[in-house]
Amino acid sequence: LFADALAAVPRAAAPIVLTTHEERNVRFYARAGFRVTADETLRPPRPAPYRVWSMRRDPPDAREAA
Repeated sequence: LFADALAAVPRAAAPIVLTTHEERNVRFYARAGFRVTADETLRPPRPAPYRVWSMRRDPPDAREAA
């Protein structure tokens, strides 16, 4: 389902960005062409601090040019 959604994005589309707080998801999204753009620990008053990764996947045309 995820691969089908990514394949449906027009080739000239803007980058896709996402965040995750599950470390195992970082590897999953990296296999789909995403790269980590930020890795931070959030410290809200409650609950306990937790880690968040921001990730980005450039449009196919931009990735091919790189």
